Amino acid sequence: MERKYIFYLSAIISAALYLYFFPEGGETSADSHCIFRWLSGIPCPGCGTGRGIIFLLHGEVIHAWNMNPFSFVLLFAGGMIPLWIIYDYLKRKRTLESFLHKPWSRKVQVILFFLLGINWAWNIWKF
Repeated sequence: MERKYIFYLSAIISAALYLYFFPEGGETSADSHCIFRWLSGIPCPGCGTGRGIIFLLHGEVIHAWNMNPFSFVLLFAGGMIPLWIIYDYLKRKRTLESFLHKPWSRKVQVILFFLLGINWAWNIWKF
């Protein structure tokens, strides 16, 4: 297995273990480590994602949604990428790498940008 895949796999597993054993609820919004929020006073689109993942790992779906809906997407991706790396290693393929380097269509980019904007509006509204 290539060194970069070992690094990615160990980083994702380490982050998952850290988030799982982190005290329930994580940091409060007053303790935010977001530089954007610290400088501007408003939350960025990613604010609350870490706390949302912590809530998800503890089975608190409603709290996770209230923290940041992108928590679901990131937890899913964080679970799928290690499996994809292992699949590529066992099959001696590079499907993950080719997927990540494939250019996205304009339609997909617009949809993702729109979803990011909605999520940001949600974070600002609940702030």
